[in-house]
Amino acid sequence: MSTITQAAQSVLKCAVMVALASSLAANAAAPVPPVAPPPAPKPKIKPYGGTVQNAVTAAYEYRTRILEGKPECRRFATESDTAFLDDKMQSEAKVALLQKIGAAAEANGCLAR
Repeated sequence: MSTITQAAQSVLKCAVMVALASSLAANAAAPVPPVAPPPAPKPKIKPYGGTVQNAVTAAYEYRTRILEGKPECRRFATESDTAFLDDKMQSEAKVALLQKIGAAAEANGCLAR
């Protein structure tokens, strides 16, 4: 190979290396986009309103203490739930029935202390 050919190849190699180096340098010098701040926390919304306290819910309070692990006590739980959820029954009758079921559950030892 002649000296002119070798010189031309060397110039080409240098030109390619300069082009690659300049593109790498341009990428390295490019500004980094700023990091976005974390989103603001969403306000907590209570999906349900407060518990309505009335004579019926007060009479139904014993239901949380029924010992459902005992088979003989499950009957009181079912009767209490049925009476509490009955929409056709008036409040006074519902309170009287719930109190009667609660007293029977307590007499049979079905209420936790």
